[in-house]
Amino acid sequence: MSAQLERRALRLAAIGMDERQCNTLRLMCQGPCHNACALVNEIEAEASVLDMDGYQATSRLAELRQAYPERPALLLSLRPLSEELRAGDVYVSKPVRIEEFKQALAELRRIRQTAAAPRPERIEHPVSRNFQPLTTPANGAHRAARLMDGALDHAYVGSAPDIDPGVPAQLEKAYYDPDRYLQGIVARAREMARAQRCNVLIRGAWPALTLSADATLVQVLETDSHLRPYCVQPDVVGGASLDCIDAPPMQLGQPGVVSLDVFLWKLALFAARGRLPRNTSLDAPVLLRHWPNFTRLTLTPGALNIAALWAARPHSPLRTAQLLGLPQRHVFAFYSAAHALDLAVSMQRSADRMLAPETPPPMPHQGLLRRILGKLRIKQ
Repeated sequence: MSAQLERRALRLAAIGMDERQCNTLRLMCQGPCHNACALVNEIEAEASVLDMDGYQATSRLAELRQAYPERPALLLSLRPLSEELRAGDVYVSKPVRIEEFKQALAELRRIRQTAAAPRPERIEHPVSRNFQPLTTPANGAHRAARLMDGALDHAYVGSAPDIDPGVPAQLEKAYYDPDRYLQGIVARAREMARAQRCNVLIRGAWPALTLSADATLVQVLETDSHLRPYCVQPDVVGGASLDCIDAPPMQLGQPGVVSLDVFLWKLALFAARGRLPRNTSLDAPVLLRHWPNFTRLTLTPGALNIAALWAARPHSPLRTAQLLGLPQRHVFAFYSAAHALDLAVSMQRSADRMLAPETPPPMPHQGLLRRILGKLRIKQ
């Protein structure tokens, strides 16, 4: 391994770690490791670091391997990990010892160097039509992974060209009203189930849908191809009804029963077709509240890169498309689906921009006696 490669800091992405864990890693990189590594966002990283004892760590690892198949990972865990789970990645037991961590960095570098070695011939595999690893061209622009073929791309994110925000006629085409679609009906049924704690039957022009009383499951007795025409047409909700019904508890595995989040995510993609919910600012940063469970959700083009960018630092939809080199419709579609699940929010209100609650204002019309009593209590 060359001395130049050894001197350069290895760019690491901390996945699924809280601020305290990230700070500990950052101090380790800067101190005992003498800047041999540095924490960066997921898009710029050369390797990943995962706490395998964290919540849904196995799912996060699977998502990373799907998004960045040539990127090695450093797996930290209190318990030994199986060879199947490690699958060629580097494992270090907790609590982490400095020397073991340094050895792990050297191994990550070796894996990266091996992966970057020139190949005599590029072999096309069937999956290459649906997946292209993230690359960094000479001009520095990032290209997001494409995880869907052309047909699915068109079905879930549409085919609209980028808009010029300065042209009102184009600006109108960037938005849709979720309440006019089946997505809006299902969202209202979700709120009804939560408020009244009952199973909700959704009737309309489409085949009947039933939500569980805890608003986590839905029974859909039709395929996507049969239901999709009702999802993409606006104003199909006329004459729809929501009724509380008595029904036995639902469970995954029963005929037609799926996660409501998975179903609503797909409804939002069908309705949005690469557009944003009405009143969403194109220029306001987007905050990602939680990391989506991509192992269950329909993965749109660039979804992993968009999520990683917003998790690292909020950016506006327009700026996100520019930074990642994505068509605007890919960013708009992902936001619409994540917003339907309350995972993403546009920080266009002053309340959304606050990092801490405001200090409550003083009570108006406070009498003289109350002010005196307040001072007496403080002195006591």
